Amino acid sequence: MSIRKLFFLIYTMCIALSFLLAFLIIQRDGVFFNPPQLYYIILLAIAILLIGILVTVAILHRLVITPILNGMRIVQALMAGDQQKRWHISAQNELGTLAGMFNELLDLKQQKTYALKKKYLELRRLHAQILEHTKIQKELIVHQDELKKMVLNQSRELQIAKEGVAKADRLKSLLLATASHELRTPIAAMISTAELLLKTHLDSEQHYHLDIIRETGRHVLRILGDILDLSKIEAGKLQLEKRNFDLNNLIQRTIRSLLIQAKAKSLFLQYHIAENTPTLLLGDAFRLQQILMNLIANAIKFTERGGITVEVAGIDLQQFTLPPEKSKPMYTDGQPILFSVQDTGIGIEEEKQKRLFDTFYQGNTITQYGGTGLGLSICRKLIDLMGGAIWVESEVGFGSKFCFLVCLPRGGPNKTATNAKMIASRMSPNTTRRVKLQPTSLDILLAEDNPTNLQITLKVLEKLGHNIHTVQNGKEVLEELNKNVYHLVLMDLEMPEMDGLETTQQIRVGKAGTQNQKIPILGITAHTLEEVYDKCMMAGMTDLVIRPIDFVALDNLIEKYTASKTSPWENPLEPQVIVPMTTPIGTNLESHDKLDDLLDMKEALRRLGGEPQLLQAMFQDFLRLFPERMSLLKQAIEDQNFEQIFSHAHTIKGTTSQIGAKASTKIAAAIEQAANMRDMKEIPPLLQQLEADISRVIEAIQKNENPNIVH
Repeated sequence: MSIRKLFFLIYTMCIALSFLLAFLIIQRDGVFFNPPQLYYIILLAIAILLIGILVTVAILHRLVITPILNGMRIVQALMAGDQQKRWHISAQNELGTLAGMFNELLDLKQQKTYALKKKYLELRRLHAQILEHTKIQKELIVHQDELKKMVLNQSRELQIAKEGVAKADRLKSLLLATASHELRTPIAAMISTAELLLKTHLDSEQHYHLDIIRETGRHVLRILGDILDLSKIEAGKLQLEKRNFDLNNLIQRTIRSLLIQAKAKSLFLQYHIAENTPTLLLGDAFRLQQILMNLIANAIKFTERGGITVEVAGIDLQQFTLPPEKSKPMYTDGQPILFSVQDTGIGIEEEKQKRLFDTFYQGNTITQYGGTGLGLSICRKLIDLMGGAIWVESEVGFGSKFCFLVCLPRGGPNKTATNAKMIASRMSPNTTRRVKLQPTSLDILLAEDNPTNLQITLKVLEKLGHNIHTVQNGKEVLEELNKNVYHLVLMDLEMPEMDGLETTQQIRVGKAGTQNQKIPILGITAHTLEEVYDKCMMAGMTDLVIRPIDFVALDNLIEKYTASKTSPWENPLEPQVIVPMTTPIGTNLESHDKLDDLLDMKEALRRLGGEPQLLQAMFQDFLRLFPERMSLLKQAIEDQNFEQIFSHAHTIKGTTSQIGAKASTKIAAAIEQAANMRDMKEIPPLLQQLEADISRVIEAIQKNENPNIVH
C-alpha cells in the first residue's frame, strides 16, 4: 500500500468519525446509551480519537509526507538534469539521516561525474592529439618517402660528382705527369749539354756563364718536382733532409744564379753575412736555397730602381723580439739564423700583408707582374716544416723587407768538402779543369723482361764500365742475390711472376740474405705519378728512374747511392771525344735540327750517350717486336680486358718514349689512362691514332729521316 492510499484511508476514517460524532451530537435527545453518562463518555472518546488522529496526521504530514514529497521533487529535478538540488531535512530522524545519506550519495555521484567528465575531456584531448599525431605520422611517412627519394637522388648525384672528382684527379695527375715529363726532358737536356760543355776547354767567362746555366737548370728541375708535389707538402708528407752544407757557399750560389736578372733591370744585388754566423750547418740546403731564391726573385720582380740586399745573421732568441702576430719557432735546437731580403720596390699595402702567404693569393698591385701566387705560400710551408717563422715589413712606395727565422744545428766535418779542398790545393792556380775521381767498375744486377729496354740499358751500363748480370723477373733476382754479391740492383717495376715492388719487399725482409737487406735498389718505370713513387718508397726502393732513361741522370744516381763516380766523361786526364748530338743515323738526320714530336732521334741519341750504333740497334728491335705488341694490345681491346690493355699500353709507352716517338708516347699514355678509368669508348679512336702515328714512325725509321709532320 502506498503512502497516499494510507493517508487517504486515515482521512476517510477521520471523516467517518466526524460524521459519527456529529450524528451523536444531533441525536443527543435520543438516548441510545443507558445510563446517559455512557453517551457522553463515548462522545468524548470519539472526539478525542478524532482529534488525536488529526494531530497524528498533521505531525506525519509535516515530518514524513512533506520531506518525502520534497525528496521526490529533488529526484525529479535530478532526473531532469539539475545536479545542484539537495534533499534538506532539519529533523533529526531517520528521514533526516536518509536525506543526509542521499545528499552524500549525490555529492559522491557529482564528484565521480566531474571526474568522469574530466577524464572524458582528457580522453577527447588525447584522442585529438592521437588524430593529430596520426595525421603528422602520415605526413611524415610521405615526407620520409620524398626524403628517401631526395637522398637517393643526392646520393646518385654525389656518386657521380665523386666519380667526376676522382676522374678529374686522375686527369690532373696524368696532366702533371705528362707536363713533368715534357718539361723534365728539355731541362735535363739543357743541364747535360751544359755539363758536356763544361768538360771542354773554355775561358773563365764561358765557364762562369755555363756554370750558372747548369746550376739554374738543376734548381728549376727540382722546383718543378716541388710544384708537382705541392699536395704532398700540404699533406705533411714532405721530409726535410739533414746534411752538412756551407752557408757562405749556399748564399753565393743563390746570388750568382739571380745576378743576371738583377743586372737586366740595372739593380744592385748584394749580400752580407754577419761575422757571428756559423758557416757549416746541418739541414736541408736545397729547401733553404729554394726559399731564398723565391724571396730574391720576387724582390727583383717588384723593384724598378735601386736594388736588393740580403742579410744573414746568427741571433740570440732570448734577446730577439718577433712581430706580435708570430710565435716563437717550434724548433729551437741549434743556432737561430735570421735571413732578410730587403728591396726598394713598390711595397705592399698593410691590409694585403696578412694574406700574402696564402696559397694562390695575389694582390691587385701584384697581378700586373704575373706569377701564380704559390711562391710565398710554399716558402711559408717549408719554413713551418723547419719550425721557423716568416713575416714581412713593408710600406707602399718604400719597398719591402721579408724576414724568416730558422734554427739550424751546427754541421760536423764534411769529408767530401775537405778532400775537394786538398785536391784543389795541389792544382795549378791557372787551371780551369775540375779533378774528378777515377771511374769505378760496379757489379750491377739488371732485372728487365723487355728485350729492347734490356739491350739499351745493358749496353749503356757496359759503356759506363760496369759489370752487368741480367735476369727477367723478381724470383731470379732473389736467386741471384743469394748466390752472388752486387753493388746495386736496377729493376723494372712490371715483371712477370714477381714484380719489382714485391721483389723489393722480399729483399728488405731478408729473403735475399741479410747482407743484401740494405743494397741500393733503383726502380725503372714509365710512370711519373706521385702514387707510384709513394708505393716504391713504401716497398723499400732507394730511388726511381723514369723512362725514357736519361743515362747521365742514371749515372748520377749510381754515383749518389754507391759513392763512386762512374762516368768515363769525367776523367780530366784523358779527355773523351764526345759524339755530338747531331751525329747522323744513316745519312739524313743531319739536315733536321729542329726536334719533332714524330721521332726525336737527336734526343734519343743524347739519352744513349751519343751512341748511333746503339740507337740503330734499338730501332731494329722496335721494328722487329712492335707488331706483336700491337697485336696483343688489339686483342686485349677486343676482349675488353682493361688490365691487359693497361699493361700492353704501358709497355708500348715505354718503348716509344725510349726511341723518341713523342706523339706515339702521348697516345699510348692516353690509352693507358683510359684503361685505368675503364673508359672503353675512348680507346678505339686512340688506337687508330696510335696505329697511324706508329706507321709514320716506322716509315721514318726505315728511311732514316725525321720528316716535319704536323699532327
